[in-house]
Amino acid sequence: MKKEVIILLVEDNEGDIVLTVEALK
Repeated sequence: MKKEVIILLVEDNEGDIVLTVEALK
């Protein structure tokens, strides 16, 4: 099984845009 990587740009509690990387098994 190959892993899929999801890259999300989300806004945190302080209103900053942060990069979130999620690896799905």
